[in-house]
Amino acid sequence: MLAAGARLAERLAAFPRPIVAACTGHAIAMGAFLLLSADLRIGPDRDARVHINEVQIGMTLPWFAIEVCRMRLAPPALNRAMLTAEPYFPQQALAAGFFDELAAPETLLSVARERAAALVKLDAGSFTATKQRVRQHTLEALRDAVQKDLADWAHFLPQPAAARA
Repeated sequence: MLAAGARLAERLAAFPRPIVAACTGHAIAMGAFLLLSADLRIGPDRDARVHINEVQIGMTLPWFAIEVCRMRLAPPALNRAMLTAEPYFPQQALAAGFFDELAAPETLLSVARERAAALVKLDAGSFTATKQRVRQHTLEALRDAVQKDLADWAHFLPQPAAARA
């Protein structure tokens, strides 16, 4: 599951078409990393929190998660979110870079659809080429991070008997 989540975040960050994330509630741990991997992130203006809680629960933050956070979070929020496991509420999450926009929960999905409809009108080739240029260094670092995580996790996860022989 760890590997699948890391690879999904990588695939979202590299996906050649625009990805709009409509976060209708909390985004905790992997939910926050997937949110950060999307191109446009719309969150609720109340009753939700974004929380990178790994350190709080005794887990070392995976390498891929650090790269995803570096890609989207504002520098002052980067360390606070990752090292202190501070929860972010909607306005704080917007300022930190977890969200690009907030909307009332009752209009959030329609706002996301409107934004997606506008993004579909962009020139697909230009979007893809520009996204690759903008994220080139991050995507390379993210691919390396996923490989480092796989190596790290291999030490902690049980190996099948055939693999140990």
